Amino acid sequence: MVDHVRQLEHNVESLVSHLSLWPGWRVRSEPDLLWCESAIPNEAFNKVIRCQLPSSQAASRLVRLRDETFSRGAPLGFWLGPRSQPSNLAHLLEELGFRPSAQAWGMVRKVAPLVSPRSTEVELQVLHGYGGWPSWIQVFGECFGLPWDVAEAYGEQLAIGLGPGQPLAHAAAFIRGQLVGTASVFIDDRRVAGIYNLATSASARGQGVGEALLNFVMAEAERQGCQWAVLRSTAAAYSFYVAAGFQPVARYWIYVATPSPTLI
Repeated sequence: MVDHVRQLEHNVESLVSHLSLWPGWRVRSEPDLLWCESAIPNEAFNKVIRCQLPSSQAASRLVRLRDETFSRGAPLGFWLGPRSQPSNLAHLLEELGFRPSAQAWGMVRKVAPLVSPRSTEVELQVLHGYGGWPSWIQVFGECFGLPWDVAEAYGEQLAIGLGPGQPLAHAAAFIRGQLVGTASVFIDDRRVAGIYNLATSASARGQGVGEALLNFVMAEAERQGCQWAVLRSTAAAYSFYVAAGFQPVARYWIYVATPSPTLI
């Protein structure tokens, strides 16, 4: 029987390791802890991705990690999922000053075209150069409510996927020549396709852009021999992915701890 939660988490961990090729992004991996760090003061760039610590070590190691992150002036994000340990981790995080900020659902689907994508004027392509990259970053950042400096920094990191033959590819959707949608697909070493960064500009919603992008990345995954596609969905996008045939297999809570401002 396929363990879809492990598929999902392996894909995320593999993507983060791939992104460690980006200058300024460091991934630190231990058997029971995986986290990434950078100089960018945002929890998207400083976060714990996997935690399976023994109860006897959890508090001291997480305090040290939190304080190291705070010393760089950055907040620390924390993904708490079904395989996280110890069992009282949520309570421990709250004692250490972490607060829940969002939820996400891990979802899975067989790689195949959508049953009935809507017919639209959408044109799709994989970006292999920087020509459309600023517009891609702008649409993605606006959809997810990111400050421009954070979206730009993330875009610089994701740019290591620009070019043929990369395990990470970025798709763009256009209507009448205007870039209106984004998506990324990451093919890991187990031939699982992870779908990330799916976004549609506010002006183009309701026109089938999301379905067209999903179909496009599914075709790419199928071309590369993948059987399964995985993703993490926000609460706002949950019903969209269920309608597209994705099934929830895990629920995640995102906690964030923020350093206190320094008084001068």
